[in-house]
Amino acid sequence: MNPENYQLILSILQKELIKNASGYDVDELKSGTTPNQMTIKSIYNDIDLDSNEIETEFQASFEEVLEFFNLWKSRSSNSPLEVIVDRDTVVMESQVIADIKNSVGILSKETLVAQHPYVTNVEEELKKIEKEEQSQQEQAMNDYFGNPQKTPEENIDNEK
Repeated sequence: MNPENYQLILSILQKELIKNASGYDVDELKSGTTPNQMTIKSIYNDIDLDSNEIETEFQASFEEVLEFFNLWKSRSSNSPLEVIVDRDTVVMESQVIADIKNSVGILSKETLVAQHPYVTNVEEELKKIEKEEQSQQEQAMNDYFGNPQKTPEENIDNEK
């Protein structure tokens, strides 16, 4: 067999495999010009669409397995089982944070905190923010009016 034919068949097989598996040839992306942000977003959007289709198929399969399990264990079909598929996406955190800053005054503080990439527990974070704001207000009042725990003479002495 001619080695050139073997290389040609191998490259065609590789391209078709990538195409049929809905994948991307990273070497092909690297060989051309540097991929720009739009190209990368387009690739990830395509992958995300494929993931949506796969998730729908998995959800239907899990429902069938759950029906079988309920029949096998004689459980009621009203059992509170839910299958959740969680996906990670590529996110530019600095852009998300900038968008959150630009949305202050338009959206509620709770909505903004919930969308922040570094926050895992929204309620806890809101309590921390409220506590910090209260301490800043108390500090500002103490700086402006003096410490209410001290006598007026002690506050005047502290200013000197």
